[in-house]
Amino acid sequence: MVLDGASCPVRRALFGGAIDMHLPERFVDVSDFRQVPDHQECFAEGTRDQSVLVELLDYKEDVIDGESARFFFEDLAHANDSRATEVERTEALGVNDLPHFDAAIPKFLCVGTQSIVKSNDAQDAANVIQVLLACIRLPQVGTDILVTMNTPLTIHPNSRAAADGISAPPSSSSTSHDALQLFMLTLRTLHIHDWGLFGPS
Repeated sequence: MVLDGASCPVRRALFGGAIDMHLPERFVDVSDFRQVPDHQECFAEGTRDQSVLVELLDYKEDVIDGESARFFFEDLAHANDSRATEVERTEALGVNDLPHFDAAIPKFLCVGTQSIVKSNDAQDAANVIQVLLACIRLPQVGTDILVTMNTPLTIHPNSRAAADGISAPPSSSSTSHDALQLFMLTLRTLHIHDWGLFGPS
């Protein structure tokens, strides 16, 4: 993946600097132009309709570690009212993928697609979105960290995205590969600096 100036990663301070990660400069902080819930950080890239979210959720005690990424992927599909959902694969992540997290911390990845209709679009104007979701489980502080990247693979011609001038990528396989590569590079930079973010130990 060749990086141009807009693709060069820059540090992003999350949750007041308690966490940080690096994202390409072309991603803008969504909180600069609309309200974002306190438990989320959201970045978006307008020309490709790509987005990255970091969420701090209450730890799901009833979800086993090995199924956690799939659970949150399917929970997201339900929240998105996905018309068609496919889990392509799930896998455990290691210290090479998230080097700033201890090897004993459970970390998992889910790769799949969701067919999503944006608000105000016709019900048959769904876009196919690649969803990459990493789950980092921190039961000691009662938290599941989710990092999600959404990348359109097909754009319905009658969708709002098409009206905004966003077109489908020429190759969905190449787009999927590039997005996964960027996602994994982003995960490698994710770092918790202040564990006080999660409350008293």
